[in-house]
Amino acid sequence: ESAIEAMNQKGFRDPDIIYINLEKAGLDTPMHEFTHEWASLVNKKDPELFNAIYEKLKTHPRFAEAVERMNNTRFMQKRITKP
Repeated sequence: ESAIEAMNQKGFRDPDIIYINLEKAGLDTPMHEFTHEWASLVNKKDPELFNAIYEKLKTHPRFAEAVERMNNTRFMQKRITKP
């Protein structure tokens, strides 16, 4: 992704750092970005637990809405991968 595209986001992460754009971020942005790290760690340490959590999340009434919202964001289309 381009640096300009990334800087227009509320927050994003690189392998070693989480960036929060204080001009655009909401109160939930840091938690959102750290959740990526947490999910990655759980997936590496205990894939069975990760898959159980993911399957449970898929049953939430707002799951489809969240996925659709992410799929409609060009920046996110590059990042979303099926676990």
